[in-house]
Amino acid sequence: MPGHRHPYEQRILQPSRTAQAESDRPSGPRAVARGLCALAALLFAPRCAPGQHSGLRHHPASIDLIVEVSAGNHPRDTTPLIAEIPASLLPQRPMHFTLTRIADGAAVPAQWMGPEIATLRKTAGSPTAHRRASTDRPSATLCWILQRPLASGSARRYRLRCFFGDAPHAPAAAARTPPPLRTVRKPPTLQVVQGNRTILEYAIQRIPFPDRSRSFYDRSGEIHPVFTPQGKRATDAFPPDHIHQTGIWLAWPKARYRGRLVDTWNKHRLLGRFDHARLLRHAGGPVLAHFTAERIHRVPADDGTQPQGTAPRWQPALRDRWDVFVFATPGVTLFDIVSRQRPVDETPFEVLQYHYGGMAIRGPRDWSDASHCRLLNDRGDDRLAGNLQPTHWAALQGDTRHGPLTIAVLSHPSNPRSPQPVRIHPQMPYFCFAINAHRPLTISRTAPLVNHYRFAILDGTVPRERLQRLWQDFADPPDITVHPAGQPSR
Repeated sequence: MPGHRHPYEQRILQPSRTAQAESDRPSGPRAVARGLCALAALLFAPRCAPGQHSGLRHHPASIDLIVEVSAGNHPRDTTPLIAEIPASLLPQRPMHFTLTRIADGAAVPAQWMGPEIATLRKTAGSPTAHRRASTDRPSATLCWILQRPLASGSARRYRLRCFFGDAPHAPAAAARTPPPLRTVRKPPTLQVVQGNRTILEYAIQRIPFPDRSRSFYDRSGEIHPVFTPQGKRATDAFPPDHIHQTGIWLAWPKARYRGRLVDTWNKHRLLGRFDHARLLRHAGGPVLAHFTAERIHRVPADDGTQPQGTAPRWQPALRDRWDVFVFATPGVTLFDIVSRQRPVDETPFEVLQYHYGGMAIRGPRDWSDASHCRLLNDRGDDRLAGNLQPTHWAALQGDTRHGPLTIAVLSHPSNPRSPQPVRIHPQMPYFCFAINAHRPLTISRTAPLVNHYRFAILDGTVPRERLQRLWQDFADPPDITVHPAGQPSR
């Protein structure tokens, strides 16, 4: 056993001086007999059960921890919370657990996260970016939603009980929860659903444009549709004025690759396009659902074999990995997209200065008349004044045939060139975070482009103050500390 040797094994591997002297003598029948006896003792001696030896660490049947959430300078409500539990407090993930509010003993739905949460942990915009006092490596990561408002400057404490093995006192039932979030692969899309409600869909196969003479508009690698909590469709697909704008997408209208101008935004120009490449993983849970997809930006082949007047043969130029996290937040469809762009080879991808490009969203078709929706942002601008201004968040809201709704995109302050310029179209219901609006940038294998955005889709025309609070939750999340039960908090 590692860290422990049986006494006979110790005698053989670490002989005494007398035994060492005897082993130097010429071998004979007596020496052979002694060796056989020692070997028999080693083979047939009773072995200690795992964990029985004092040199091995004992794990208790259960561990009680106190998790404290401090609101900080901002009021909090329906905030996603993610706590990293240090290995010194929780050596391994438990088989069973409960999370309860200490103030009233109410059970709180919670979810252990796997390695996919590292994507959020590496970006400052994640709820895991709280200022932990401990530098201990995390053993497990727990996610839950702040269910009741928490005033600024106040704190809330939870008891986390972790059970190991089939303990007789392990919890028999979890907290009462709404239906869990599920990811359902239903080609041509991957759906994120909760009960009978669809939250959003991501196109994992090409969805054809009805006019097959313009098949270059076929689409994939976009999120559409997205629904409000009450089921209103908040995005559009194949809008007549700009057919290439669908749902939520990321592309570059003016770039250079291998010395040639490319355009992965305007598909009809046949200078580039983007598509879904592969679905790497997807999973659901009571608190959040997650999927990772790789998108490919393609450019026309540059080998000189393409006949003029024919559709291009495409070659991959830029990989764009999306990690999407959908939270079970009541009253708001809330999800994060972490985009990581990197060239397929050593050739850099140059994004040229242009007045639009980057992460974009297209609102519902009922807003095609600009008078039917209005812009909100953290600056207090209107559509004209806010165009290409550095912005932390932007939103469109207005009436639709099914009732009013709001779509908002929040950019984390750790994103490159933050606060990023936002392109706001004066008429169409779309905007994008145009990081390239004022100067170019180069994406290389050694300098990938990473951006983290949060999307909030709500019913009604919500006030600017609520959108600002959502951004504060994203940009400056609550502090979370963990310590053993019975130990005073710091």
